[in-house]
Amino acid sequence: MHQVSGGDALSAWQEAANYLLSITGKKTTNLFVRIDDAGVIKPSWLIDHNPASVVASADGIKNVSNWIFPERTWSLINSQGGGRDDLYARYPLIFERAKRIGPNAARNRGAWGSYFQRLIDFGPDHVNQLENAIRCLGGWGGGHKGAITFHLSSPALDNFRKIGGPCWHFGELSCRAGGYVDFTVAYRSHDYFGRALGNYIGLCRLLKFICDQTGKLPGQLICHSVYAWYDVSNENLRRLIRP
Repeated sequence: MHQVSGGDALSAWQEAANYLLSITGKKTTNLFVRIDDAGVIKPSWLIDHNPASVVASADGIKNVSNWIFPERTWSLINSQGGGRDDLYARYPLIFERAKRIGPNAARNRGAWGSYFQRLIDFGPDHVNQLENAIRCLGGWGGGHKGAITFHLSSPALDNFRKIGGPCWHFGELSCRAGGYVDFTVAYRSHDYFGRALGNYIGLCRLLKFICDQTGKLPGQLICHSVYAWYDVSNENLRRLIRP
């Protein structure tokens, strides 16, 4: 087990990546990463630290972050005076379209890129976990000690395949003093070259959305990467994490 932290998503990811570079084998287990202020998100990160700019075959960081929270879609809806019900209605149409066309269409027919869809339409009962969490959190006072849990995987939806299943397995929201909400997540497998920073940005945006809808403040993001790794050269990872 190893723990790293940073003031924002970028610095925490850089610390984690530097740790992986310092050990043998390009992998470790039970890496815990704490982002102290999940409310800080800078658009420049998406340009300066895009895996696809280092390795052409890598997924673009905007796609990776949008799989968790569709920032552009929500910004458009919000600018038109729409609300989260409009987001819930529009996103499934976008998701289904992405499964049929575009560069990621073939693999999107499986679990790839399905995180936000699973948050708003989970399992055979089509549970909107995100809306349930927002309503529950909105009714809690600052002293509430429990946690609200999201599920991204279940035996009814996924098997135990090594490749293709969702890597983010669950998330928990918890309140603390001052009106802050912390977000704890667990990944069964976490690629620190092609995915981790994009994941962190998407998770921070998701937390900000939840807090905006409930009058709360984004707190910490804590990520447990059960298996943390990278499969590019050390030089390419160093190029990606450069300040």
